[in-house]
Amino acid sequence: MLRTMGTALAALVMATGVLAAPAWGASGAVAVKVERPRALPAQYEGGCPATTEFVARVSVRGATRITYRWVRGDGGKGPVRTVGVKGGAVLLRDVRTFGSSTSGWQAVQVLSPRRTTSARARFAVTCLTPGKVTTSQPGAGERVSAYVAAPERYEGACPLPGHRVTFTGTIKGGAVRYRWVDSDGGPQPAERLLSGTRVTSTRTFLASASGTRHLEVLDAAGRVIHRSNSVAYQVTCSRPPQEDPARAAVTSPRVMPDSYQGPCAGPLEFGFQAELAVTKPTRVTYQWVRSDGVKVPGEIELKAGDLTASIAMVWKVAEPAKLPRGSARLQVLTPNAATTVPVAFTITCGADVELGDTAVSMYSPQNAPCAMTGNPYWATAAVRVKAPAGTEASYRWRWADGGYTRAQDVTLLEDQTLRYTWPVRFSKVGSAWLEVTTASGVVKSKPAEVSVICDGKPPVDAGGTVVAVEGKVTPDDYQGACPTTLTFSVTITVSAPLKEPVRYVWFYDNSTGSGVEELSFPEGGPLTRTATVTYHPQKSTVKSTGWVEVLSPTTMFSDQVSYKVTCS
Repeated sequence: MLRTMGTALAALVMATGVLAAPAWGASGAVAVKVERPRALPAQYEGGCPATTEFVARVSVRGATRITYRWVRGDGGKGPVRTVGVKGGAVLLRDVRTFGSSTSGWQAVQVLSPRRTTSARARFAVTCLTPGKVTTSQPGAGERVSAYVAAPERYEGACPLPGHRVTFTGTIKGGAVRYRWVDSDGGPQPAERLLSGTRVTSTRTFLASASGTRHLEVLDAAGRVIHRSNSVAYQVTCSRPPQEDPARAAVTSPRVMPDSYQGPCAGPLEFGFQAELAVTKPTRVTYQWVRSDGVKVPGEIELKAGDLTASIAMVWKVAEPAKLPRGSARLQVLTPNAATTVPVAFTITCGADVELGDTAVSMYSPQNAPCAMTGNPYWATAAVRVKAPAGTEASYRWRWADGGYTRAQDVTLLEDQTLRYTWPVRFSKVGSAWLEVTTASGVVKSKPAEVSVICDGKPPVDAGGTVVAVEGKVTPDDYQGACPTTLTFSVTITVSAPLKEPVRYVWFYDNSTGSGVEELSFPEGGPLTRTATVTYHPQKSTVKSTGWVEVLSPTTMFSDQVSYKVTCS
């Protein structure tokens, strides 16, 4: 088992495999731009398993192919892939299937020819399973309950701006998130009930319509945990004279979110929505008028049987630190003039996590440090972290050469210091810093210099860096006759051919290692290579873990892999 593999693996013969990833042939300046990915659909509710497709467009200048992978909010990473670029751009796709309710984000990480990571595409999947969503009437005695009173039926004239129907609901159970759901149009944006029990929603009619509406109570992840009774509504509008022209009205403007507080290092998005209704089938032209002077035009054709529509617009604030407040209103241009009142959002910049400067200290037990098999320098980085007690976060340490540690999940204290110690085995001049990710975004500490000269020899220009390392065990859960064979493989991708080999070590959960191994990436060869070692367990093992640490030219860690052997 892995606990006894430390010395055994060092003596094993390594089999090296090559993946098809030829060296770059482009010359000149290289530029890579990744548009924000889209999740299709961004929000799903219904039966599961459900499929979500992620699509991103990458524009490239100065290269004919890219190496990339998808990264996820749960810390997962997709396989490293290389694709050709034609016409200066390529469309990347990834499909995921979910068997249970979840939410998160996914982004594209381009590894070469220039490393960059896209903005995040957020998604939510709500699996509705019979029996798991409660439904109640008033007085049912449940911890969370919701009830909607039936509105009166209406028959009569519906002059501009239309006949308004108000839906009134009662929610018991404290501060909760909820949303209204209409049979015509589906779920509306989620809202938060902070105090009281009464909630309302309105809809304006210029033409006859009927349907149902109910309330849904959501948990913190956006999943439906309770559904109210469903009430019917019916509006019968007196038919206007045939010669009357079509008329339009807009009501119920809203913006989500209406306030933001957190880091302002990257763009923020605010979604605006308003309800449009017309007296007869017609084409409506409109524009959203923003407080910064920008006008966003649009048009829609409303046909018989569906004379209402929700009109939406997303305002992407590129520099939120410069815009503490913004507003927008929907203005109808044809067939008649109509407008909503402006609705506003506010931005308060400030991270929920405050990081101090990075401090790095060095220690060497001998006067001639850095020997590979002797005594390396030991570097310790420390950063003071202040945050509201109980803040959920993940963090990793990064180096200027592109290296990084594995992400670690942590529940932050109000005031604490995070530290990391690592060996420096080769001459290196660069910097290190701490990166902390919370629900509000990513914050980074001020980098500190890390400079070590081994035996008076300056750092060697390797010609490129390691951009990805992945470990794998096959099979990872074996059941059957023993002895058996397990294959440990490491796949390494570099940005360019290297003058020196990549040096790496397999480490295991008992702190043993495989010894230093090397993998070369010569000029004209592939940029991705795989090396394997085999292990032959004789008896059952407990579940064990291992990972790969790249020592040079870039310090980098793979995610942990695990395996278990059950001998019959």
